[in-house]
This record gives sequence, C-alpha cells and structure tokens, in this order.
Amino acid sequence: MSRKLAGLGFSFALAVFAAALLPPPGLFLAAAVCVVLAAVLRTRPAVWVFAGAVAGFLWFLLFSIVAVEPVQKLAGQTCTVTALAETDCVYNYTGEQLRGTVLVEELDGRRVHFKVYCGNIPVRQIGERFTAQLTFSPLEQDRYRLSSMAKGQFLQAEAAQGQRLERSTALRFRLLDLRTELSQRLRLWLPKRLGGVAAAMVLGDRSALDDRDTDAFRGAGVAHLLAVSGLHIGLLCGLLTDKRRRFYRPAILAQAVVLVGYMLLTGCGVSVRRAGMVFLFALAGDFLLQPYDPLTATGAAALLFCIVNPYAPCDVSFQLSFSAVLGIQIGLRRSAKAGNAPWYQELAEKLADTLRISVLAALATLPVLVANQMTVSGAGILCNLLVVWMLPGVLVLGFVVLLLSPVPFAAHAASLFLGVWLRWMMQLIHWCASLPFAHLNLPRGYTLVVLALLAAAALLWHRFVKNPALRKALVPALALLAAAAVFAGVRLQRDVVRVELVGRAGTPCAVITQNGQAIVVFRGGAANLNQVNQALQEQGNPDLTLLVDLREDPKELDFPQVPRLTLENETAYGKQTVLTDLTLEWYNTGSANLLVLETEGGTIGFMAGNIRLKEPVAVDVFCAAGALSDSVQCGAILCTSKTPSWLEAAGTTPVCYGSNPVLVLRGGKNIAYEEVTALAVQ
Repeated sequence: MSRKLAGLGFSFALAVFAAALLPPPGLFLAAAVCVVLAAVLRTRPAVWVFAGAVAGFLWFLLFSIVAVEPVQKLAGQTCTVTALAETDCVYNYTGEQLRGTVLVEELDGRRVHFKVYCGNIPVRQIGERFTAQLTFSPLEQDRYRLSSMAKGQFLQAEAAQGQRLERSTALRFRLLDLRTELSQRLRLWLPKRLGGVAAAMVLGDRSALDDRDTDAFRGAGVAHLLAVSGLHIGLLCGLLTDKRRRFYRPAILAQAVVLVGYMLLTGCGVSVRRAGMVFLFALAGDFLLQPYDPLTATGAAALLFCIVNPYAPCDVSFQLSFSAVLGIQIGLRRSAKAGNAPWYQELAEKLADTLRISVLAALATLPVLVANQMTVSGAGILCNLLVVWMLPGVLVLGFVVLLLSPVPFAAHAASLFLGVWLRWMMQLIHWCASLPFAHLNLPRGYTLVVLALLAAAALLWHRFVKNPALRKALVPALALLAAAAVFAGVRLQRDVVRVELVGRAGTPCAVITQNGQAIVVFRGGAANLNQVNQALQEQGNPDLTLLVDLREDPKELDFPQVPRLTLENETAYGKQTVLTDLTLEWYNTGSANLLVLETEGGTIGFMAGNIRLKEPVAVDVFCAAGALSDSVQCGAILCTSKTPSWLEAAGTTPVCYGSNPVLVLRGGKNIAYEEVTALAVQ
C-alpha cells in the first residue's frame, strides 16, 4: 500500500470534522484555501492531502443536502410512525421506558429510514417495534449535539400514544441476545463485581458493572479496558496468528471469519470497527501477498468511517480511538530492535519501548480529553504499564470459562483462575485510582494552547535536529514539558469554583466543585438524581461534602452518606462556610427557599418556589427555575429552558440559556459562562 492513501484518509476526516464545526460560508472558504495550497505546493504528497481535504468538504456538503436536511425539515411536526428501539437504548430515568436511538421505518404511511433520539420510547425491550405519535424537534445546541449526529441522530422526538408491536428479528438483535446469554454464563461462575468486570472486558456487556469499579477504571486512566476496543481485537488477532504459516490462505480466511464474528458479537463499537478494519486490511495483504502498512490501513479506516457518516469524527470515541492508535504507531516505529544484545539489555529496551508507547498514546489522547472537558488521569501511564499485560489472561480465561460452561466442574475450575487474576488486576487499578494525582481537572483553553505549542516544537525538532542522540531525546523532553504544563494547569485551577446546572429544565440542580470537592444543590425528583450522579462521574467523582436540599417536601435521596442541609427544616436565615472559604447563605419562608453562594469571583443565587422577603437580596447571577422573584436582584439570569414563562418579566436583565450551562468563578469578580446562548428578552 502507498502512504498516499493515509494522507487522503486523514485529511478527509479532518476536513469533514472541520466542516461540522464551521458555518456554511467557512466551508467553501476552507475548500478554496486547500485548492490554492495544492496548486502552490505541487508536490505529490501535498496534492493527495489537499485533494482529500477538498473531497471531504464536498462530501460533507452533499451528505448534508441529501441525508440531513430532509430529516431536519420534520422539526416541529407531529407524525404517526412505525419504529423500533435500537441496540444503544437503555432504561430512562423513570425505569418504565427506554431512551436512546429510534429507527423510524414508516412515517405517515410511507416507508422511510432515519434515526432520531427519543427519551420516552414506549417499549420495554430493545429491538421492539412500536407505533406512536412522534413530535420532532431540533437537537439541543449543546456539546452533545455533534456526538448525536455522529450516531446518525439528526432530530430528537417525544413519543405519545404508543402501541407495542412484535420484536425485530434482525441479526444485530439476535447477536445482542447471544451476548446477553454468554454474559450471564460468564458471570454465573464469578463473584458479582468480578463477573461484571469480566463480562465487560470479554464481551463488551457493561450492564452488570458496579459504579465503584467504573469510577476506579476511569480514575486510573484504563477505562478503555472495560469496553471491547482495538486492544482486545489486537490481542485476539495475535492469539490467532501463526507466524510459521503466515501466508496460508485457509488460515487467513478462518482468522477473518473469527474476527468479524467477534466484532459483531461485541456490538461493533467505534474502536472495534476501527481495529477490525485495520486487521482485515492486514489479512487481505497476507492473502494477496502484498505489503501491509499500519498507518495506511488506519487512514483507509478513517476514510470509510467518514464516507458512511461525515459526522463520525465528532464522536469522542472516534477521536480517542484514532488519536491513541496514531500515538501507538509512532511509538512502534521508533521502537528499538535489540538484535543479539544480552537478555538484560533486551529487557531494558522492551521496557523503554513500552513506556514510550504509553507516553505517546497518553499525549495523543490528552487534547481530546481536555477539549471535551473530560477528566484526565494522572495515573494513566502508570496503570497501563501495570495492568495492560494482564488483559490477555482475562480474555483467554474468559473464553475458556465460556467454552467449558456445559461442564460445570471444568468451568468452575477455570473460573477460579480467572477470579484470582481479576482480583489482582482490580487491586492494582483501585490503588492507582486512589493516588492523589489520579484526577486532574485542567483548564481547557490553557491546556490546548500548551499542547499546540508542544506539537509545534516536536515538529520543528524532528525537522531540523539531525543529531541521532538529540532526536532520541524528543519523547522524554516532550513528556517532561507536558508534565510541567499539567502541573501548572492544576495550579491554575486552584480555588476555581465551577457551577454546572443539570436536570430537568423547570427544576435544575447545581453541582458545585472546587479543589476536588463538591456540593450538590438539589431540587426535583429521580430524573434529576440520575443526572447529578452522571455529572459527578464526568467530573472525576469529587468528594461530596454537602447536599443542600431546596425542596419544599424533602424525601430521602439515594445519595452517599454525606452531611445534608435541608432548608425546609432550617431557620428563616442562616449562614455556613463550605469548601475552601466559600459561604452559603439561606433564606427560608416556609413556602419558598433562597440559597446564595458567595465566592471571591461573585455571588450565585438558587431559589425553590417564589420567595418574598422584606429586603431584596442582590446576586451577580441568578440560576432561575420556574419563577422569578422581586426579592432577588441580579445582574444576569441563567436558565435551562428555551422558553421560560417568566422571560417577559426579566425586563432588561441579560438571560442566558443552556441545556447544561456552566459558570466558572475566579477571584476578582471574574465569572465566565460555558455552553450558553443568549435569549432574546421579550
């Protein structure tokens, strides 16, 4: 294969990703710039790269016209549809219906084929068909919009008057049933928590995972082990490969069949598809006696992803998968070859190669994590070095238990070995997750700028430094500079207060974090409780130090045992110091509550009910719910509803909206807004 295909594939993927972020005029301008650069440079590699970019822009435009716009024109309409619940659906927050992707097959009596996101699918089982009245609406303009479009969801919908029909017999649902059955067999022979981990690692079934284990994997930086990924596919292909009979075609066909079967069985996630495509290209090269290049195969896989759906690069899983594999491939290309060196030198070089690959993979995925506001694990490199080598044992022993499950005695014996192996592995992961530097919350803008400067320095170093010894020092130098930048970023986040509103539009909760600790201001019901838990997980599970309950009729909450402040039971006025020199003030009138958070960066107000006070209270930002009050004077209003009933009463006060808006408060009355848009005041 030629590297031209690699340049074409990666430039195509970058172009469609840029097109998804740019407004339409910017798309044409970017395509014109690529044409001009290709004409000026005229070198063959540059021509292929810029040709891929232009093709990406044009394909994105064509896809938008043909596939996206006809679906989005349905926004605002209510139609009778026949549809089915897709494989990514889960139970919604009430536990009575499913939420997730719906494949619409019939619309007002005519055959169609498109996907939407629905939060109240009127079925109880994945794969069930139903008829219902669906009211379509545009996707929320938040950070999850492009990720939804990467899944093929170009609208969202609310269902009404649903009627359940028969379940689909499509292959993907039969394979889902088979995976569920195999998962139950595997978990039968293991303790509950270890069984959930084994099912996730071997079969990609995460339904039985314990939240504590999920948090530990995320905190230790090895969450990729819980989902079947390229690492699993690589290990499986390594187990099936016989180097002595590399070009034996029947064996190659058998490997391809096993590989495709495993991909389908585990659900064909993004990382699985990417790795499967790459290994299928390798098998095709062996079958046709042609050379194989990993970088070219990866570029071809990216090209195929983007042809199917140009929004594919907007998915975080796509970004993490491809960036990690590129970092690994760079590390493999620079790996030393020991030759006839002594065994201790070979061992040292292998350890150095493993460390280099881990560092490059971590550096490659760091921009993706930061850009998507995900918690970075400072223990990721260490934990990968400690436990990744144990994954083949989990896979082999897991397959052995499944194969021996018809023979109880043999399956029980194999599960004992698997349980011991998993227990050692989990102890290492939980230890890494407990390290003080495991959870790093880095400022996005600062970190991305630093990483861009490091990337530019690496390119210049590689281009102009010719001394072999100095060139070998590139990776250690980058690692040290990145570590220093991360340390500085952590210091910059010291004492910064972050307030995120989550939950239902009429009664949002607030998750307040500072220095690895959190306070939850709660109102609403079970749906809000689930959203709060999800927000805490996304922020690295900070220590929950206080739960403030604003509800007029407080009930028990399924929260950890933390101190609770129930304003309904408090005095008319109170004050308390929380976190790092923050102050909470509350006002209670019996029928309504007002909570004021005071920081060096400003004051934030939260209200339940419609409070009436003798003297008004002034705040910088008021996080509004279902009402405004004359007793609260504010400089700005933040809400989670596009059409609040009180919008006209806001007068000239600026009103900002966001489905999950964030306030960042620093010293000196510095309040920054994230994920918000301004609402037009009536």
